[in-house]
Amino acid sequence: MSDENYYKLINILKSIPVLNVPFSAGLALGALCQNDTEMVKRTGELDPILIFNPLKCLSNLSKFIVSFFRDYNEGIWIGKKAYGNQIFGFTLSPGFDLYQYAILIDGNMYTLRSTNSYKVEVKITKDQQQIQLYTWFPCSKQNQRLNATLKEYAKSLETFNYSYLPLGSNQINSQLFTNLMLAYAAKISPTKAAVEMTSSVGTFLI
Repeated sequence: MSDENYYKLINILKSIPVLNVPFSAGLALGALCQNDTEMVKRTGELDPILIFNPLKCLSNLSKFIVSFFRDYNEGIWIGKKAYGNQIFGFTLSPGFDLYQYAILIDGNMYTLRSTNSYKVEVKITKDQQQIQLYTWFPCSKQNQRLNATLKEYAKSLETFNYSYLPLGSNQINSQLFTNLMLAYAAKISPTKAAVEMTSSVGTFLI
């Protein structure tokens, strides 16, 4: 089994109601015994919403089963992971939750991070180890741009300043970055991109 499908299978098993908590804990403990800190975070990461809302589990389960038969090198995917070295995030809806977001477009992952003095840096990579740090949700939209054009647009967003809550016209965070990249790639408005992100990733309800 490829690493990609291995992590997709983990996503499926972590979405089964009741079994998700002991399964995540068991995987994290096994990784801890091997001193694999990245694997501890990736396998042990869990949203508390999934503990208390079985409907959200079932919604994720259906999405991850579909995604198992799709290729990360094709189409658009929305990814998220808990901030820093945390293993817990918290879902409300895209744009209003405690997760770091990224976007995967035809095999290229685009991420945004803050540097010193609230400046931002955009990273573009095909590195599978970096890609597998995120949990990926398939998007129904397709890329309408050339990769070179996408990379140029992504880098242009480095003129923004980082803010956890981007209220100003020149402020951005990883969720807004993902929204803008999706809108640009699919040639849709940011509003439609926000709706698409919500449909792909879901909310705390489902």
